[in-house]
Amino acid sequence: MKLLCKICIRVGFNGNVLIAKNGKILYQNSFGWANYLLKDSLKIDSKFELASVSKPLTGIGILKLVEEGKLKLDQTINDFYPNFPYPDITIKQLLSHRSGLPNYVYFSEEHWKEKRRV
Repeated sequence: MKLLCKICIRVGFNGNVLIAKNGKILYQNSFGWANYLLKDSLKIDSKFELASVSKPLTGIGILKLVEEGKLKLDQTINDFYPNFPYPDITIKQLLSHRSGLPNYVYFSEEHWKEKRRV
């Protein structure tokens, strides 16, 4: 584990590391900054925005379900959410970024501001 620390520091890794086996934590540590400009160090309980990191994990999960016969790539979102306002969008289109859905960033900021006021 000391080697891991040295490598993380040497390459300038910025993030948290957790190594576990059979549900037992063997090692955890934080490296780098939560906010570089303020020189605020990361802590083991620091929160992260996942952004695009979750996309491949979601894709793998979906394809495992397809492989197991629990989903089909040509199923539409309306099969699961009948009132979804964009009809005929398939799982395959979502996975290949060809669904035509509007970019949520363009309209979500106002929604999030409203939620924060409540």
